[in-house]
Order: sequence, then C-alpha cells, then structure tokens
Amino acid sequence: MDPDFKRAHEFTAQWEGGYVWNRNDPGGETNLGVTRSVWERWCRSRGLPVKPTRNLTMQDVLPLYEAWYWEPLAARLPWPLSAAIYDMSVNHGVGDGNPDDENGNEAGATWMLWRARQRCPNGTPLEQALAACDAREEFYRAIIRRRPTSREFLPGWLARVNAQREWLRANAEPTTPRVLLVPQGGGEPVPWDGQ
Repeated sequence: MDPDFKRAHEFTAQWEGGYVWNRNDPGGETNLGVTRSVWERWCRSRGLPVKPTRNLTMQDVLPLYEAWYWEPLAARLPWPLSAAIYDMSVNHGVGDGNPDDENGNEAGATWMLWRARQRCPNGTPLEQALAACDAREEFYRAIIRRRPTSREFLPGWLARVNAQREWLRANAEPTTPRVLLVPQGGGEPVPWDGQ
C-alpha cells in the first residue's frame, strides 16, 4: 500500500468508523464508511462472497478504499492535496466534476478539486487542499438548501471539514517524496512506487 494512502486514511478512519444505519441518511446501512451497496458492488467486482455489512473489518475495506477512492484521483496529486481529495472521494465519491447532474447526483471530489484549482490556481498543495475544504463546506451548505431534512447532519459535516483543515496544516509534509513517471511515447504520468 502507498504510504501516503495509509497516512491519509488515518484521518479518514477517524470519521468513518463503526456501524450505522440512520433512516434519514441516503447512504443507508454503512460500516467503516462503506455503504452496503458499495460493499456488494466491490465483492461482485472481485468475485468475493458478500460479508454482511455489520461484520466488516478494516482489513476487509482498506483494499476497496485504496482502489476506488485513492487511486482514481488522489494518488496523482501532491501531498497534502492528495489527502484532502482522498477524504472527499470517500465521503462524496470521486465524481465526474459536475456538481449536480441531470440525474440528481451530487458533486464528488473531482468537482471539489476543480473548485479549489479555480479559486487558488497558483497555490501550493496545502493552499489548494484548504481551498478544496472551502468548496466542500460550500457543497454541504448547498445540500441543506436543497434537502432541509438533512440539517441534522450539518454540525457533524462541518466538524469534519474543520478537523480536516487543522489536520492538513499539521501534516503538510509528504511521507515520501512523490516521483511521477511519464510513459514513453506520452500519456498520463503515474506515481513511481520505488520498485
């Protein structure tokens, strides 16, 4: 596992622990931050038996987190922007950058990254990470305007955003230097794993 992923997940795990099933939460049955529908989709994609959501362990869900929430977007970003976008990917999905598409899907981390870069185009990775937190807060407040029944969740959502801002400032230095490799003949740069 990528050491930056493990470090980023330390923050996320503080907010995604335990089994919950709040009938007012559109995510439904959730354990360790993984909804039942996501867990079932993961198991089907890997040919694994579907363990009951209530019984999930961190060992069960970490590979899912890395494959579906770290690697698609956050792994390509510099630290600590990668950590911020990872936590947003877990909480909101990676997304396609569209804050509210015609199917009613809400913004994902791609949109928050886009907003951060729009607000802070020449900023350091920390400044862009903090700008992404601002976009996230804006997104949460927009949810309440559209869906007032979710107001009970706002204090917890804002606590997570503020805790993330503090954590990012305290953990701004990368665990390991990030080296990107550019494939011969062009293409998207990929992080080098040191191998």
